[in-house]
Amino acid sequence: MTAFVFLSLLVACSSNEDRKGNSVKLAKVGDYTLLLEDVNPALFAGLTKQDSVAKLKQFTQQWIDERIFLEEAESILSDDEKEISQRIEAYRQNILVYELEKKWASTFADTIISEEELNNYYEKNKENFLLKKNIVQIRYLKVDKDLPKKELDKVVGYIQNPNPKNDSLLRIFAETKADNYYLENNWLLYEDVLREIPISQSYSQERYLRSNRFVKLVENELLYLVYFVDFKVRDEISPIEFELENIKQYIRLQRQEKWLSEKRNKLVQKARKNNKIKIWLK
Repeated sequence: MTAFVFLSLLVACSSNEDRKGNSVKLAKVGDYTLLLEDVNPALFAGLTKQDSVAKLKQFTQQWIDERIFLEEAESILSDDEKEISQRIEAYRQNILVYELEKKWASTFADTIISEEELNNYYEKNKENFLLKKNIVQIRYLKVDKDLPKKELDKVVGYIQNPNPKNDSLLRIFAETKADNYYLENNWLLYEDVLREIPISQSYSQERYLRSNRFVKLVENELLYLVYFVDFKVRDEISPIEFELENIKQYIRLQRQEKWLSEKRNKLVQKARKNNKIKIWLK
């Protein structure tokens, strides 16, 4: 049943005593009356007559509760406690200024950041880039555990001795014979590595990283070869490569705040120029 049909039925079925002028009365608390026309018909869209009646009863009870609470507040709060108009106006003004600056910020497009600027920011703010989690650089292969020993020995040599020739041979092998691999130089969260590689977690991550450079692990007929190129542990200074996106974001925010400050100042200066400002306090 549509909301229109339901509300029409309510009007038709209501008695004269339930009406206030041409409107159907739903409830009254003190001097306040809830009329049917105060209810948004969209609340009943797509509902059956039975569900619509239940929805209307629920809405009415909520209105009654709110009116009772408001009357209680009016009766027991002091005039100072009830004086909220100034607070509401201050809140409104803050919201308007916020929306204005958000609209300004949406037009800010200064996004080019040089490598020199990134390095300078990092060097000046190193103390703000302490790691909260362990990170690693790894070379990793997942292969059949029955890989011939001669071929395995070559791959182990490639993975533990990074150089252009070995890196090239290792990648060729990985792309043709590995079930999975990772050969990039990026820093990774160690906890993400543990989701892929079955490294024991029975002792501390920091201890494991300090005690193991190269590991071979077997699980489910697969051999995992992992070489830890480097690692950093919690509370050490994070490497710049791991923080690049954060640094870019910090620099953009600083630039944006400076740009917004300039726009605010220009707006004030424009008002002064147009004689919109008069100050009596000297």
